[in-house]
Amino acid sequence: MNRSVFTLAVFIFGFTFAFVGTTSAIEYAFGLRGGFTSDPDQFIGGGHIRIMDLIDDQFVLEPAVVAGFGDDITTFRASVFASYRFDVGTDFLIYPIAGISLWHYDFDESFDGDGNEVGLDLGGGIEYNNFALELTLGLGDIPDFMIVASYTFGI
Repeated sequence: MNRSVFTLAVFIFGFTFAFVGTTSAIEYAFGLRGGFTSDPDQFIGGGHIRIMDLIDDQFVLEPAVVAGFGDDITTFRASVFASYRFDVGTDFLIYPIAGISLWHYDFDESFDGDGNEVGLDLGGGIEYNNFALELTLGLGDIPDFMIVASYTFGI
């Protein structure tokens, strides 16, 4: 990963934790995530930190880091997603998602070089008992869409 990608990732996560450090009664939970992206076609896996009770008990900020493999390319993503969770009864939650993602592309072929892209993600998800399924669409030169399943511990 080159220096500019690392610097931007540190900035994104530093800004997130500086913001949440100014509020009281925040709750944190950690989780794992995995899924599939399109263009490039890859399997992805990584982790996230769920930050709750920032504004109210339904607003969630979720920084995540994932790595992707496949399609003759390796990718790394640092992102921060915001969502607002609606309780639809019987432990189900639905939520819209909006976020910013920093992608680093490491091509397997040396002549292709490496690249960095920043993009916006919009989508939605459904959660049941800490298991979630999300679909996000990428705006910019990032994967067209992602389907991700996740589990968050300790909620």
